[in-house]
Amino acid sequence: MRNTLLSSLLFLLLPGLAAAQVTTSTIAGVVADSAGGAVPNVRVVATLSATGQQRESTTNEAGEFVVPQLAPGSYKLTASVSGFQTAVVQNVTLNIAERAIVNLTLQVGQVTEQVTVTGSATPLLEVETASLGQVVTQKAINDLPLNGRNYLTLGSLSPGVMPQLPAGTGPASFVASTTGRSDRSLLVGGQRESSTSYLFDGVEMRNPRVGDSSITPSLDAVQEFKIQRNFFQAEFGTSPGIINVASRGGGNGYHGSLFEFIRNDAMDARNFFASTTEPFKRNQFGGSGGGPVKRDKIFFFGNYEGFRQRLGVIQRGTFPTQSLLGGNFSGLATIYDPLTFDPATNTRQPFANNQIPASRINTVSKNFLPYIPVVNTPGANNVQGTPVQRLDDNQFNVRGDWLINSRHSLFGRFTRQNAPLTPAALVPFGGTLVESKGISAVAQLTSSISPTLVNVGRVSYTYMSLFGQQVPVSTNLAQQIGITGVSTSPINWGVPNVAWQGFSGIGSNGLTQGNRLNTYFVSDDLTWIRAAHTLKVGYNLGQSRLLLDSDNGPRGSFTFNNSFTAALDAATGNPVANTGAGVADFLLGYPTNMSGAVGTSLTHFTYYSNNLYIQDDWKVTKELTLNYGLRWEYQGPATPIDQELNHVYGFNFQTGKQLFPTLKQVRNSIINPDYKNFAPRLGFAYNPAALKSWVFRGGIGIYYDQTQLNETQFITNGPPIFTQQNINVTGRGLPVYQFGVNTLPVVTIPPVDANYITPAGTNLFVEEATGKKPRVYMWTASVQKSLPQGWLFEGA
Repeated sequence: MRNTLLSSLLFLLLPGLAAAQVTTSTIAGVVADSAGGAVPNVRVVATLSATGQQRESTTNEAGEFVVPQLAPGSYKLTASVSGFQTAVVQNVTLNIAERAIVNLTLQVGQVTEQVTVTGSATPLLEVETASLGQVVTQKAINDLPLNGRNYLTLGSLSPGVMPQLPAGTGPASFVASTTGRSDRSLLVGGQRESSTSYLFDGVEMRNPRVGDSSITPSLDAVQEFKIQRNFFQAEFGTSPGIINVASRGGGNGYHGSLFEFIRNDAMDARNFFASTTEPFKRNQFGGSGGGPVKRDKIFFFGNYEGFRQRLGVIQRGTFPTQSLLGGNFSGLATIYDPLTFDPATNTRQPFANNQIPASRINTVSKNFLPYIPVVNTPGANNVQGTPVQRLDDNQFNVRGDWLINSRHSLFGRFTRQNAPLTPAALVPFGGTLVESKGISAVAQLTSSISPTLVNVGRVSYTYMSLFGQQVPVSTNLAQQIGITGVSTSPINWGVPNVAWQGFSGIGSNGLTQGNRLNTYFVSDDLTWIRAAHTLKVGYNLGQSRLLLDSDNGPRGSFTFNNSFTAALDAATGNPVANTGAGVADFLLGYPTNMSGAVGTSLTHFTYYSNNLYIQDDWKVTKELTLNYGLRWEYQGPATPIDQELNHVYGFNFQTGKQLFPTLKQVRNSIINPDYKNFAPRLGFAYNPAALKSWVFRGGIGIYYDQTQLNETQFITNGPPIFTQQNINVTGRGLPVYQFGVNTLPVVTIPPVDANYITPAGTNLFVEEATGKKPRVYMWTASVQKSLPQGWLFEGA
């Protein structure tokens, strides 16, 4: 055992090698004679039915064999040795990340004689692993009805798994509210939705900013997937819950498909609040094809899927009438002229006839009028409409497999998905356009160095983009309206937000937020079978390049209460309730609250990831197997590129002052690195001889969660490069701020030097410098019992 560990570690240190989480599986078992005695030196060959690819192993003195690093699929298992008939087991179904046990019995005879067992030979009991999880097979993927053909929908059928809730229903879903979609994540094993890892052929698809899956592979591209929860071995990490997806490849037979699914509103009932049926059109279409380029040698597979949806939802709001916007408040609460304030008596005089003269209506306020919906319905909710949300999703996937020779095989896959979501807004240029793009590319070389030594090397690239921004406009609308002190970046162009007492607001969402991430990984995984041990050791190295933007309130936001057109209490000088009107304050251009921002927080970062593990599956006896290992994880803090080092800042909570890396007051990354993330794992599986239909399993381990890169924005969301201000006034006395005069005032940012002081009135977001990753302690105990007619009971 000691020599095994030392040899594996020496191999790990060889230049250019690295190891990662993999989707491959294992077939293991015991070869015995008809009397039950172990048969050593038996050649065991596993042949993948679809391609004819072969991998072999040899039994040890106890008759045990292990064939590791196999792709999921259907296999033929052949066992042969001199003095015995060749034993053949057909249709061994091997699932993703599974250790399938297939025991064979040899009969005395010639090797040229053959005994074949047909039908599925894979037992339901998992007798050599402590892991808990559920495989969703290709049959389930193809046969079960799915609304929207999203494979994650099937994942929610697994025990211990919850789907995310749509925005606005139940507990808030950060993923749903950020992406605008309720089909981008799963909650596994009681963890947060951002704690789930999404692996596609061993490559991470999780967007680390919010925790959603950046690519949702088409059903046609998925061979199968497994949900791993509560206990899994040291080769898997970075999250306490895993969705492990294997892609589909070609084979020796040609196969293809075409499909289109159509849904619309032709048979829909009318919404009670709508005058007509809400618009709904959905088309989901595509096709796939695969087969051999050269039989038993080179194979291909590819697919395309398109999704077009137009969804209208009735929306209602309450907006000022044209009469009110013209300054006529007849029949409503009395409005007072704020310019008639008498400081001696704390009083104001009402407007004649409760009307604001046309000459007094502010020019900037007039410029907002085209962006206020026109009343079209009587009653309280006087504006009604069914704006249509647009979702256009395009995805394609290509994969090639090359069986180079009997020892080496290579596969490569490229997947791209683009799914922009255009909002349905009742007000002009309202809502948030969500850009969602993903690219995943991987190449993997599997080498059978010997029957007991298998190596898997992999390189991968992923691109993830998730951006929420103003619906694109061609001009700077805030500038045209007459608003100053707000961002001039084109991505932030739009209508400033206006809210007034008693009515629905106008303008666009006050947040531009998103990320674009490029990640490069090189990895390798080595498996060594030594007596009763199956050892794995590996290391991976990744570099990520991140563009992060979080501009809060870049178009400006203004609130108009009834403060400046209200009567004043002569004793206190405070506005009197039930007098004045927020719309009147707006027409005069006197806000009581205003906020805005100049500059941009957009910053480029880089960071590195390192993961190292060693694990052993030790078959202690025929009845007891131990799974144990140790993992080390390190993800460096995101560090701005050199030319943007002045974009970030830290914060001293004792002095209340900003700290700057350009002044050597804090490290460049702001956040301290954490090198102590060790994750031991220990599990067992016990299949007692007296109770062969029972398996008792248990496991305990430490797992590390990912901190959301969404928090990284807090070290850029402030001066000197992005300055937010928030101003509140009471409504007492004469107005202080007015549209077109001094809203929003331009803030002068002092130079960053030893005398720097954060400008008064600016908002700061800060992040704690301690960079420790969240740690999860998990233990599990479970039992399996095989039942007649192919049923299985499992309790955990």
